[in-house]
Amino acid sequence: MKDVAKKPTANQTAYMELVAEIKRQFKRIGKLGYVPLDNVYKDETPKYISQKLLDKLKRAVENIYQFAKYYDPIKDSYIIGTERRRQEYSERSRKGWETRRANEAKRRAEELEKEQIEAEKAKQEQGQKDSEINEEEIRRKARKQAEDEQGLPRETEVAFNQIEDLINNWTESILWSEELKRIKRNDRNTLKSVLDGAISSLGREQVIRNCVNHERDLIDIVNRVLYGSGSKYKEYSAREGVQIDINKFTEILYGRPLTVAESKDISDMMERMNEGE
Repeated sequence: MKDVAKKPTANQTAYMELVAEIKRQFKRIGKLGYVPLDNVYKDETPKYISQKLLDKLKRAVENIYQFAKYYDPIKDSYIIGTERRRQEYSERSRKGWETRRANEAKRRAEELEKEQIEAEKAKQEQGQKDSEINEEEIRRKARKQAEDEQGLPRETEVAFNQIEDLINNWTESILWSEELKRIKRNDRNTLKSVLDGAISSLGREQVIRNCVNHERDLIDIVNRVLYGSGSKYKEYSAREGVQIDINKFTEILYGRPLTVAESKDISDMMERMNEGE
C-alpha cells in the first residue's frame, strides 16, 4: 500500500504562502541593491510552525525593508534596509524641492514679464515713452526678481523636507522590544504633532525660516528621538533626554523659547500617549 502524503497543516500552508510572497518581494527590491538578512525564513517548511514565527513573516511581508540590508559605499558597510529607504526619501525630497523651485521661478518670471511688458505698452500708448520696448531686458529683470523672491535658503528647505520624511516615514526596528516600540511610536507621534502644529500656526514658510542655521541640530534631534535609547542620552535618563530634545525641537520650529506652560503641555502630551490615552 502506497504511503499517502500528509496534508499540510493550516500553519504550514500559511508559512509557505508567506515565504513565497517574501521571496517575490526580495526579488523585486534585489534589483535596487537590497540583500536579504540571514535567517528570515527556511526554504524547507518546518514540521512545527508557531504563531510567533508566522507573525514575524507577516511583518516581513508588510515591511520587507526591515528584513533587508543595503551596501552603503560612503560608510563602506551594510546598513539596514529601512535606513536606506530614509536616504531614498531624502534624495527624492531634495529633487522634488529643486523641481518645485525651478517651476515656481519660471512661472513667476513669466508672470512678471507679462506684467512689465503690458505696463511699458501702456506707457507708450499714453505717449510717455518713445523708445521701443526692450523685451529681452524685461525678461532678464523678471527672471532676476523671480529668483530673488525664492527667499528660503535651499539648504534649510532641503533639511526641513528631510526632517518631515524622517518623521512621516519612521519605522520601528525589529530588534526592539514591544515596550520600546510602543514608546518610540509615541515619541514619533509627539514630534509629528509638534511639527504639524507649528506649520498650522505659523505657516510652512515661516517655520522653515525659523530653522535657518539649525539644520544639523534638528536632524540630530529627530534621529535621537526616533531611534535613540539610553546610550544616546548619557547626560540624562532616556525619557528626560527625549523631553529636552522635543522641547528644543519645538523652540527651533517656533523661533522662540517655550513658556513654562508650553513645556508642560508637551510633557503632558507625552505622558498621555505613553499611557495610551
